Amino acid sequence: MARRSRCDALARTCALRRPDVLDIGGVRYSADRIVVATGAMPRPLRIPGEEHVLDSEDFLAAGHVGPRVVFVGGGYVSFEFAHIAAAAGAKVTILHRGPRVLEAFDPDLADMVVSGYRSAGIDVFTNATVTEVRDDGGMFTVVCEEGLEVFAETIVHGAGRVPAISGLGLEAAGIEHGRRGIEVDGRMCSVGNERVYAVGDASATGAPLTPVATAQARVAVGDILEPGSAEFDPPVTPSVVFSDPVLASVGMTVEQAEAQGIQVEAKLTDTSGWAASRRIGQRVSGAKTIVERGSGRVVGANLLGHTVGEVINVFAVAMACGQTASDLKRAIWAYPTGASEIPHLF
Repeated sequence: MARRSRCDALARTCALRRPDVLDIGGVRYSADRIVVATGAMPRPLRIPGEEHVLDSEDFLAAGHVGPRVVFVGGGYVSFEFAHIAAAAGAKVTILHRGPRVLEAFDPDLADMVVSGYRSAGIDVFTNATVTEVRDDGGMFTVVCEEGLEVFAETIVHGAGRVPAISGLGLEAAGIEHGRRGIEVDGRMCSVGNERVYAVGDASATGAPLTPVATAQARVAVGDILEPGSAEFDPPVTPSVVFSDPVLASVGMTVEQAEAQGIQVEAKLTDTSGWAASRRIGQRVSGAKTIVERGSGRVVGANLLGHTVGEVINVFAVAMACGQTASDLKRAIWAYPTGASEIPHLF
């Protein structure tokens, strides 16, 4: 797979040899501070025929994908690209090994996304574990252990990503790391080697999102220039999957809140008949808000609709400032924007 080969090439040409020594293309460099920001790579599928599976970059660069496209995995990549391929006229299938797609998002809204995709002609199969991609002479057969077989000209990897840190010689540099990446402290400094920093997908802390990586990079640079001057203390961080419609989330789920001893009330609302959706013909939209009992403090929000990529930021700021549902209900919003529906979501 092309993306993983690029990461492997990086590992072959760039590796740590000692705590302060980096080998790049056979040339050794020493430095007082080294920052690892190698990003992420598609999670290895470890199945026969994996070499026939495109990664997201390959898919975007492809001049032609054929009339049938299969996405392996039910995460961000699959749901963001599936509707693009379908809009281009392809017959699209999503195969997900677990019982629930878009696992990082609210299950009720994720189910609404699936329902909308199926109505649009996109097949979504759960509990469909891909075990092999077979080349049948220009046509590929995607085989699932449950007996399902799907035929397609293009297969796309959408089964998640992992830190691109393998082969970097982390052990030789005394850098502690695990499945989620390099272990770091609040300064984004490696646990075990204070000469090395890790930011973004290469680090084991924070959500794997671009703005989080940017914030972490600022902390690392600040600590390098003035030790002890900065620390990564992530605020409330919104997350968005640009599916059709868009799905967004911020804060805690009901289960997470209750695990922390916070008693909450959750309200699920189907907003498909509301003004913001009706005026553009959006047939699927909804929201789930999570509020602490007693205080009314907003601790979580999940939104589905064409404007929610922007509206979720309102909830993020409200939560960071400790605002309550009553505070948001009292505000006056421009109408008929997506934000104007906020007072009716509690």
